[in-house]
This record gives sequence, C-alpha cells and structure tokens, in this order.
Amino acid sequence: MKRSPLLRRTPLRASSPRLASRAPAVRKPRKRSKRKPPTRAEKEHMDQVAALGCLACRLDGFPGTPAELHHSRLRPDGTAYGAGCRASHFEVIPLDPIHHRGGAKGIPSRHLAEADFTARYGDDLVLLAHVHRLLSLEEVS
Repeated sequence: MKRSPLLRRTPLRASSPRLASRAPAVRKPRKRSKRKPPTRAEKEHMDQVAALGCLACRLDGFPGTPAELHHSRLRPDGTAYGAGCRASHFEVIPLDPIHHRGGAKGIPSRHLAEADFTARYGDDLVLLAHVHRLLSLEEVS
C-alpha cells in the first residue's frame, strides 16, 4: 500500500500581519550572582585555609584530610547573617565533604546535622578562632 503525501487544506500566507508587527525575540540577560568574585588577597587566604585540611577531622585527631570551604553563617558579633547577606571570603572554615554536606551515618555534618555538629565541634565563631590560630602558628614557623 502506497502512502499519499499529506496535503494542506489551507494555503500558507506569505506573511502574517500579526507576526510582522511582533518584534524579534530578545534574550533576557542572565542574572548575575550578587557575590563579588574573590580578590587576590581573598583567594590567597582561602588557599591557605584549604591547605589546613578539615578542621573537624583535625579536632578528632586525623589531620590532613582534604577540605572544601564553608562560609560562616555567623557575624563576628554572634548574630546570624540574613538570607540575602553572605560572609566574606575571609570568614571560611575548612571542612571535608562529609563534615560539610553530610553523607555518612554517625558523622555530624555542618548542613545536615547542624545541632550535633555544633555540640561536638562548636559554632562557626569557635571554628573561625581555631582557623585563625592555626594560620598564625603557620606564619610563625
């Protein structure tokens, strides 16, 4: 059985008045992040902090675990940052992925089990004080 080609019942218009008056589609600009990219000094500081290794593992007696950086949620005066405000790049804490984002049973993480994490290791201000003390000890050596 041979198929016949589809036939259009209404003829195509050369140009539609509705389409001719419509302006060409313009792409909306991408939303940019409110956070400014880190400066050279901030990058150097973050590299030094990441080189310390996970602070929670260090406090547990396992120094040298590779770390990612957690930006503090507390201001230096102890109040919490609002939803639209972020800590500076100088207020970072080195944590390994399990202590930072979670993923292992029995190990408290900063984002999944915040109450357990702060009970065991302290809040962000205590951990920031540890970081600054460790950095000052490295500068002396």
